Amino acid sequence: MKIQTITEAPIRVRASATGTLSGENLLDSIFRVRGELGNPHLPFLPELPQRGYAATTLARTIATLDELHAEGASYGWRLSNGTSRESELARSTFRSDINLLADVIGQEEDRGKNLKLQFMGPISLAVSLYLSNGERAISDHGARRDIRDSFLNGLSNWIDTIDTATGSQHLYLQLEEPYLETALHGNIPTASGYRTIRHLPQHELQETYGLIQQHLQQRSISLAITRCDIQNLNTIQSIPDALWFDTTNYTQHDWEKIAPHAERGKELWLAITGNNLKSHIPTQAYHLWKSWRTIGLPAQALSQVTLYDNATLHLMNIEDATSIFTELVQTAQALSEIAQDS
Repeated sequence: MKIQTITEAPIRVRASATGTLSGENLLDSIFRVRGELGNPHLPFLPELPQRGYAATTLARTIATLDELHAEGASYGWRLSNGTSRESELARSTFRSDINLLADVIGQEEDRGKNLKLQFMGPISLAVSLYLSNGERAISDHGARRDIRDSFLNGLSNWIDTIDTATGSQHLYLQLEEPYLETALHGNIPTASGYRTIRHLPQHELQETYGLIQQHLQQRSISLAITRCDIQNLNTIQSIPDALWFDTTNYTQHDWEKIAPHAERGKELWLAITGNNLKSHIPTQAYHLWKSWRTIGLPAQALSQVTLYDNATLHLMNIEDATSIFTELVQTAQALSEIAQDS
């Protein structure tokens, strides 16, 4: 009698990065990202702010807006009644970046199945955009709604463009929300500086991201929210598909906050490293394994983990950043092997 055994899928920890790099050579950066973070890892379309205002994540997000326009002002991007030279440059830059990425992918034998794009989240976008009177758009409920709807409507068209150009099987949308905490707590100053803008209601945050997730699920796109304290996502913690944690200085108590999300099957993006990781890869991998097991999580659940840099790559030259990509991949492989052998 032949006994059939069931073997579990291999444990594969992935590697990626937050997406912002130094320099002005996008083609070189794309080659480096895809060369180091190829299949099964999570490559991305880099942001290179040193290329100019039209190449930032904020400009890329403004480029996606549908029937909503912005123009450059002395204090930042201001909503306008019609298109502007600045917004047209942002759109053409983003379109050119996608085409450049498509050219690189077209030359690859193994294109992988994943691609990550980063945009400004709708709350931080409303903080970053100004009304015609000089106040931030976050101060006006109607403006917040219009920005959210315009972003969602425009995003669909850009996703079609990206899918056609790159042929990626699975797209991850990374929405950065650096101003979420200040918006929720009402700590954003008015234009005069004498008052602060009323806090963003929790129910509006939940509604906004509920609509975003519903929209993305229809397209089979995974959502991650980054650059914000996980505690500020309590009202929407069941919504994002992936959650970002900076574990660089985590205590055991901090690690325990991760467990519930892992148990719900969420993908976990764990920032672990800075400079000089290379000589400590085995130690770092073992530390991650020990922390993972101490909070009672199974080894197989590590396949939900993607290791990240700690968001300082834009402060390094591109050669050092590339070394960090390599070290992240090596740490992910070491952690996978430790878990597989345990």
